Formats: sequence, C-alpha cells, structure tokens
Amino acid sequence: MRHWGQDNVWTWDAGMGNSWRTTGDIAANYNSMLNIFHANVGLASYAGSGGWNDPDMLEIGNGMSATEDRTQFSL
Repeated sequence: MRHWGQDNVWTWDAGMGNSWRTTGDIAANYNSMLNIFHANVGLASYAGSGGWNDPDMLEIGNGMSATEDRTQFSL
C-alpha cells in the first residue's frame, strides 16, 4: 500500500520500513519545491537511525534556475 504523504505516515511507518514519503510528487518549479519544504517543517523528530522522511526527489537540473536549484539542494 502506498500512502505518499497521506495518513500521517511518518507517525507509524517506522515499524514497517526505513523511509516514507512525506508529500505527493514534486514538480520542477520553485512553488512546488517551497510547498514541499513547508510540508516537512516539523517532521524532523520522526526521522532518525533506521527511518527517514522522504520529501521526494531533487529537481536540480530539471528546469529551475541555478538559484532555485541551489536553494532546493541546501534545504
């Protein structure tokens, strides 16, 4: 079963897997990247050795500006 950031998966998936998606799919634009960042603020406490939040893939090199790419990589 895939939850893709639904059902507060970060609160219960650590017993089932070692990573879980915290959001839906990202798009190669600044607004999407920023929305995913904001959705992940506050979830750090659910991650740790053996279990990690996964905010989806990096979009670096897929159409954002160089500044936007650096911003996503640093976040």
